[in-house]
Amino acid sequence: MDQLQIGTGKIVHCFPNRSDAQTAGIEWSFRIAIVAKVNSNAIRRMQSVRSKEIG
Repeated sequence: MDQLQIGTGKIVHCFPNRSDAQTAGIEWSFRIAIVAKVNSNAIRRMQSVRSKEIG
């Protein structure tokens, strides 16, 4: 059984073979990247709104 550690390393998933682990790892990295992108856009939007309110 191969083990794949995701994120903090607290979450450990066991996969019966290496290809499953690699597929899941790629899927997770895409999800994390998408979430990070969405969050950064939301933060930027919030900052621009705040600066308009202050100005």
